Amino acid sequence: YNALSGQEVSRALGTNPAPKPANAVWSQPVGKVGGEVKLSVSYKNNKLFIMVMHIRGLQPIQDGSDPDPYVKTYLLPDPQKTTKRKTKVARKTCNPTYNEMLVYDGIPKGDLHQRELHLSVLSEEGFWENILLGEVIIRLRDLDLTQEKMGWFELGFRSHGIM
Repeated sequence: YNALSGQEVSRALGTNPAPKPANAVWSQPVGKVGGEVKLSVSYKNNKLFIMVMHIRGLQPIQDGSDPDPYVKTYLLPDPQKTTKRKTKVARKTCNPTYNEMLVYDGIPKGDLHQRELHLSVLSEEGFWENILLGEVIIRLRDLDLTQEKMGWFELGFRSHGIM
């Protein structure tokens, strides 16, 4: 078994880890970013299915303790923020397993080429404060969604400032 690097997987799947922009303005504190998320992405009958499977290699938060991570997704463009989906929170782990299906209904096949999945991993740190642990933007036009796509996606910083 040969493990692929995040960049090799990203190239194979036609995705890129989101690089950190020079002049980003964050709405939440940013922790030490790192790790990878394993997803399965499929499309059938105007529904986009995102199976959030595992995350590995998250970094501890600033005080050295393990994060309480969860995954949040948006299907961009989303000016009204109606496409937010979230997993449950995993407690005190840098390598959580979710196996949760996030579903986007009513997505015509013709719209897929102009949509992007924005996935962020955050640590729940109290009622008002969540810490960003990493994110990736996946261009759906780069995936062949005639069949299920499964792979590891490298977590970085967003490539553009969409909230």
